[in-house]
Amino acid sequence: MKRFFKCMMSAVLALGVLSGAASAVPQTEEAAVSEEQTDDSAFAESAADLVSGESMVYLPSGMRAVMLTPTVDFYTGEQTDASLAEELPALFEELSGFDMNTVIFNTDHDGVKCYDLEMDSGRGALGAAIDSAHENGFNAYVQLDVDSLIDDVTAQGGGLKSGFAAAAHKFAMKYACEGILLVNYYTKDTPEMYAEYMTSGAGIGYENWLYETNEFVIRTLSEVIRRTSNTTAVGLQITDMWANSSSNEEGSATLDTVQALYDGFCDTRAYLMSGYADFIMVKAYGTDSDTSLNFGKVVSWWYDLAEKTDTKLYVLHLNERIGQYTGWYEDQLLRQLSIMEDMPDIGGSCFNSLSGLRSDLLGSTTTLLKYFDEQINTDTLFDTLQMTSPTSTNFVTYDSTVKFMGTFDENFDVLFDGEKVKLNEAGNFYFQKELKVGKNTFVIEHKGKKIYYSIERQVDVLKSIEQTKDIVVEGGSRVTLEAVAYSGAKVTAVIGGKTVTLKEKSGASEDLDANSDYARFVGYYRVPSGIIGEKQYLGNTSYYAVYRGIEEYMTGGSVTIDAEPEPPKEVIVDDFVDQSSAGTGEIVGTMAPVLTTSDYTTYIKTLNNYTTVFDSQTTGSAPCPTLSQLPAGSLDYYKSASGDYVISTSGRRYKATDVTTFYDTGLGENKLYVKAVGNSGGRSYIKIQLDYKSTFNVTTPMSFIDEDDGPYGVSDYSPGKVEIVFDNVTSVTKLPAFDSCSLFSSGIWDTVEKNGVPKFRLTLTLRQAGIYSGCGAYYDDNGDLMLTFNVPTSPLSGKVIVIDPGHGYGKTASKLDPGAIGNATEQSVNLAVAKQLESKLTAMGATVVRLKTESEFILTATRPTVARAYGADMFLSLHCNSALSESAHGVEVYYFTPFSQPLAKSINDKLSNYYDNSVYGDGTRSSRSEKYSYYWVTLQQDFPSVLVEMGFISNERECMVMADPTYQSGIAQSIADGVKAYFARSGLSYSGSGSSEAPDNSGANTGETPSEPENPGTGDTTEPETPVTPVPDDNTSGTDDSGSSDTSEPDTSAPDTSEPEQPGAATTESSTSETSEPETSQPDPGGIRVE
Repeated sequence: MKRFFKCMMSAVLALGVLSGAASAVPQTEEAAVSEEQTDDSAFAESAADLVSGESMVYLPSGMRAVMLTPTVDFYTGEQTDASLAEELPALFEELSGFDMNTVIFNTDHDGVKCYDLEMDSGRGALGAAIDSAHENGFNAYVQLDVDSLIDDVTAQGGGLKSGFAAAAHKFAMKYACEGILLVNYYTKDTPEMYAEYMTSGAGIGYENWLYETNEFVIRTLSEVIRRTSNTTAVGLQITDMWANSSSNEEGSATLDTVQALYDGFCDTRAYLMSGYADFIMVKAYGTDSDTSLNFGKVVSWWYDLAEKTDTKLYVLHLNERIGQYTGWYEDQLLRQLSIMEDMPDIGGSCFNSLSGLRSDLLGSTTTLLKYFDEQINTDTLFDTLQMTSPTSTNFVTYDSTVKFMGTFDENFDVLFDGEKVKLNEAGNFYFQKELKVGKNTFVIEHKGKKIYYSIERQVDVLKSIEQTKDIVVEGGSRVTLEAVAYSGAKVTAVIGGKTVTLKEKSGASEDLDANSDYARFVGYYRVPSGIIGEKQYLGNTSYYAVYRGIEEYMTGGSVTIDAEPEPPKEVIVDDFVDQSSAGTGEIVGTMAPVLTTSDYTTYIKTLNNYTTVFDSQTTGSAPCPTLSQLPAGSLDYYKSASGDYVISTSGRRYKATDVTTFYDTGLGENKLYVKAVGNSGGRSYIKIQLDYKSTFNVTTPMSFIDEDDGPYGVSDYSPGKVEIVFDNVTSVTKLPAFDSCSLFSSGIWDTVEKNGVPKFRLTLTLRQAGIYSGCGAYYDDNGDLMLTFNVPTSPLSGKVIVIDPGHGYGKTASKLDPGAIGNATEQSVNLAVAKQLESKLTAMGATVVRLKTESEFILTATRPTVARAYGADMFLSLHCNSALSESAHGVEVYYFTPFSQPLAKSINDKLSNYYDNSVYGDGTRSSRSEKYSYYWVTLQQDFPSVLVEMGFISNERECMVMADPTYQSGIAQSIADGVKAYFARSGLSYSGSGSSEAPDNSGANTGETPSEPENPGTGDTTEPETPVTPVPDDNTSGTDDSGSSDTSEPDTSAPDTSEPEQPGAATTESSTSETSEPETSQPDPGGIRVE
């Protein structure tokens, strides 16, 4: 290049070629001859071949070109015309096999030119190749190395101006083709250039001189080529960006190390705006992920400029880089082509290396041909290898197998330890690998990405036991013995010298990975009866587990049977007065208090609404479905502490974190006044005034059957009554009329003895037997107890149904829980069916709330609380089952509360019928029945809630059914039909808002509230110096939540709760309520099973 500019500059300055286009190229044949005859006769002789008139250049779209270099890609052996004539047809046949339609010839390779400018000589290998291309239906373009051309002209001496133009003219004439692509055309700032400037160009400024010189070259070549042939296009090969945006605000968002405008003194942007080029070919050095020369940013910047200047743009892909540079994986060419699809006017592509196409680097040519043949799924083209399981690459496990599950771009192979992996119909791959004890290594490869796994397997047969703390139990209690061990192990426990065999439980637990080898084992032991005044120490509990000859044991906390108290003193109960007519506040029954204001005792006080209650005759973390959840501020008498729980004299067991304790005098008289019975807000209600917020229990009398998870199974839910038993109440009033109550037709008071203590019982008659859906309870702003009952009428219209797509963001806010893993993930199936179910129930008239568990963090334990906030009439949690045995199949629906059993049965029947008839159809039976169990999402007692196991992820056939959108629609429809059938059982109608009320009795109570010490829960049982006289609770405690005012139409919606109960969370350090941030921790679920 330096030789060119030494000669060029003197010619430029001497002849004034910088003055404009007219001085560069003669406009007429006569002007050319007269102007140049003293400088160089060669161009004058050829000027007669110049043409004028309209451009006939054709710029194709859909170009698929390959760059060819003589002596490299062809003409490599015996360089004779005969061998070339034989070689070229085979070459173009090969290129046709690559689905190419254009060739671009590189005319200068490593300083060796494959052209000459002798007009009387033959056209050589280049000319023959151009001709052969045309004969075989290919378009032909040639590169012209500008620097090399100038070197040739200056080396021959004579007038450079006319010599340079004549050389370009001869090149265009001799090698007629569709287009000439100019390359290597920058001006360089060198000492030699500056010396030349000082000699011949001083006065216009050095930089200006460099820019003007470069423009002269491009302008001259453009005009000469166009005047030589009006069918030959002029192109610029873009090797570098015009300018980065950091250097020029009009530049591109790139970090190119060479900028044409500043480093080449070449204003390519201005050249396009001036029309010097018909097309550009952008050389794409970067990948679509490159941070400096991002393919998309590079091409889109030039595309926008080409659109503004009516210039055709083509892309030169460096396919030889596949597998050689970072980011150049086997999918890179397809990614680039896919990006170009968003630029509709782009002209096409050229591939820089024929040898790269021939080598099929990483299979890139094979996939390229598939792309041309529209066999590539461009929707997944930008997908990378995504692993759902395992989520870590280096870890220790106690499982015997590891599940590999994920997805990838189906256009490219995935290799697992060198073997191809296939996607299933759900778009995933899934397989299990056996692990040997010790270190295991695996590698997965996809599109240049390799994931190395190092997994160490250890053996831990007995993972954990539930009872690790010492506990004190009542005589005759059923102690729960619970352990986590390998599925298939034999697990036993020894307590009090007795050996109990623990049974492996089916179903998942929140504290167990659904994909692990571990299972929960449960057994029960009934301790001996208590002895009055004497404790019985049974010692520590020992657990043993044996698995494939390996035995492990753990020692749990001790078990002590508490001393049996002296028999309770006799409580005098007066006879009931006539209750046959509607009351207006008349007292109909009285009894003496258990503890008077002269007695001292320790109280238990609940901290939150909907506090979960456990049976004092049991241990463990499974709540009792026949003990009501209690509102905040409820008072009970303390009996003892046991591990993480406190026990009351009423037979209840509370988690220590859910209550506070304090010492004071007994309640004494605690009058109950029924203020109103009626309807409001779609619910029936009973409003009750109590002197003190004593505990109560709402149940439906019925028989239970033993099931695997407890003795609370229901075979036929059809009670005609609802019973409410009140603790520590000393008088009750006659009931108002039930004329305005849609759920109950009447009520009556009597007494019932519980643990030797008489209590008042209110028995309510259902208007339709079996049509009952739970009871909510809270204290309103006036301190009145509001007992609310949904009225389950038949129509779905107006029903609020909350759907929980199981798993998702339910453990932490930072990581999505996929649930059970198989050929699909449980979470993906749950979500897909939930969306369909939402649509179908909405179409049926229901108001549907689908929890956005796929994108929002909702702690699993709090999801029912969220549902309550929406005023739920029903809660459905959708899940998929899993088992170690791949043959396990079918559907099952879990319930906790007895009144949820009809819903569970209805859904199970509809869903299993769908599988039997529409999925299997071969006699396979799918019903695993409705079942009692205790899951986080089924513990609600104010509306029916069930957990639906829609099938087994671990069963390949069933998994693929659940992953199929068509079957998902059928599953959703079956569940919707089950919901509809559940409500259709009802013959009730909601009669609208209204109530029967007793006179206001708010001023009748004058007692004081039992006081709490400044530090409640210390367990201090010393007698206070000054006795405190109890008075009615005036609702000054800060724990009560919002409720209704004392009106005829109270707000019967459930109040918000400050913090939801969390089954299984265990803390004994403090008796005050402490909860951790859900984003960072999950409550210990203990024995509460949640999928």
